[in-house]
Amino acid sequence: MVYWAKIRGLIAISKFRNREELLTQDLADWTPKSWSLNLPFRDYRLRAEDTIPAFAGAIGKVSLVAAFALAWADSYGISGEGFVAENVRLEMVVGSLLLLVFSALFLPRAAPPGTLTPLIPMVPLMVAAGVHPLSLGILIGLLGLALSLSKAFPRIVALNSSGTRGGILVLFGLLGIFDSGAKLWVWSGPSGSSGPLLFALIVISGLAAYFVLLRLKKTWLSVPLCLLVALAVSAFFGQLPDLVTQPGLPLINGVSWWQDRWQLGPAFGLETILAALPFALLAVVMWPLDATAILTMHERQYRPYEQKATFDLNQTFLVVSLRNLVGILLGGAQTA
Repeated sequence: MVYWAKIRGLIAISKFRNREELLTQDLADWTPKSWSLNLPFRDYRLRAEDTIPAFAGAIGKVSLVAAFALAWADSYGISGEGFVAENVRLEMVVGSLLLLVFSALFLPRAAPPGTLTPLIPMVPLMVAAGVHPLSLGILIGLLGLALSLSKAFPRIVALNSSGTRGGILVLFGLLGIFDSGAKLWVWSGPSGSSGPLLFALIVISGLAAYFVLLRLKKTWLSVPLCLLVALAVSAFFGQLPDLVTQPGLPLINGVSWWQDRWQLGPAFGLETILAALPFALLAVVMWPLDATAILTMHERQYRPYEQKATFDLNQTFLVVSLRNLVGILLGGAQTA
């Protein structure tokens, strides 16, 4: 069956003048089936170009989950060796499995669960307020399930006009630029003699690579190319990432994580629930804002007959809610 599907795919490729027409037709022909099994090569195609956004998403996911784990570890004073790296490994495996089951197979219009980055700077405040991450994660998951099952999220997003959506998109873009720039400045070592030069060269070379791709109409290659350029520049200055963990599966034991690695007490008392509730409500309120920005990009980039490829809000937030519940119960540090 797969063999003949590949043969038909090769025949179909010959009908198009270029690769862009083929990919556009893939998008136009896609007919997602919710709560039904969607199989690769039968219900949708996998192309070599799909590896680029997947690669970019994996890079972003690692960095953002690490930022969450590091924020909790610093705020709680967790000094266990490998806490951040092992938590990232756990979250990546859990997230990938849920993504395959839901977004790839049974709910193809559910967008991949991301990471709620605006909540990261608030971690020290939450710890100071007595918030337990387990209570927080469970409350966020339950609130998200209630809103997604009641189909309230689309109504919340619909309250935003096109001007509001554009403003949110610009705001999130600027926040990402400033936050990434600040982290790159700290990493480059501004106190050293070559720190400012390293920072400037990485930024300038990344911008140059992007503008070259823009001229060639290949901007979808910007993430891997800018990554290679940044690694080359940093290697010239003798700065490369240290690989300190060995390949392997993570510890998938929530009891062990919360008792031995987090080293936190009970999470289900009335006091801890009341402390976490305001922040859980805030997190769920942030979801539609984040979704509005992404949905606006989709709606403006896709043609009318491709609009079925934009993600479904209720399905997406259902998966995000489950992602929070499963991840936190197993000991994960991120908020999806």
